[in-house]
Amino acid sequence: MVSALTKNDSDSMRSGVSRYAKRLKDLSDEAAEIRRRHLKGELSTAEAEKRLAELRNRHVSFIDRFF
Repeated sequence: MVSALTKNDSDSMRSGVSRYAKRLKDLSDEAAEIRRRHLKGELSTAEAEKRLAELRNRHVSFIDRFF
């Protein structure tokens, strides 16, 4: 059976993609901030690793769904 996407289906998919794109951008920005603070010496290596791991674990289900 062949089905065609309607305009509403297409708009719904587009809004879902843009929502994921925004969340991925937010994750990227948070990780970049952690790296920046580490390079400036505001965070130790251990603290930066911990925060990056927490960031990854906090959003693991989002990242799994994205890929």
